[in-house]
Amino acid sequence: MKNILIIVILGFCCLAISCSEVSRDLKKAEQGDADAQYRTALRYHQGSGIEKDFTQAVKWYRMAAKQGLPEAQVGLALCYNQGEGLEQNDQETYIWLLVAGLFFPDEAIIKSHVEDLAQQTEQVLTPTQIEEAREEAEVRFDEIVANTD
Repeated sequence: MKNILIIVILGFCCLAISCSEVSRDLKKAEQGDADAQYRTALRYHQGSGIEKDFTQAVKWYRMAAKQGLPEAQVGLALCYNQGEGLEQNDQETYIWLLVAGLFFPDEAIIKSHVEDLAQQTEQVLTPTQIEEAREEAEVRFDEIVANTD
């Protein structure tokens, strides 16, 4: 009985820490912290310490992505790819993957995964859509860089 009580108490302590972390990250996210926005998006996306909500995940991914966080750009691309929290859109998937790829010049493993998904997405786009997406990715990249300087 003591062991069960100890486990239950430890479980509540872990839950309290988790809730505290979620609250702290949400507050930081609301204040514009890109890393906290990304962590908040992940929590909503995975239902980790908070109720799963793809629409909220997209909101926070987008906010962090627009601040130049490549992980959030990939997360947003995956939401577009899967139609989670928004309408599935291959061109938006491709655009955000290209933007993320521009931010990952030296991280070969991550860039490799981004490029793999981008190549898969290219297969369902027309040549015109690919060209438009590449142009839009450059514009978004430049806007992000200009806003984070």
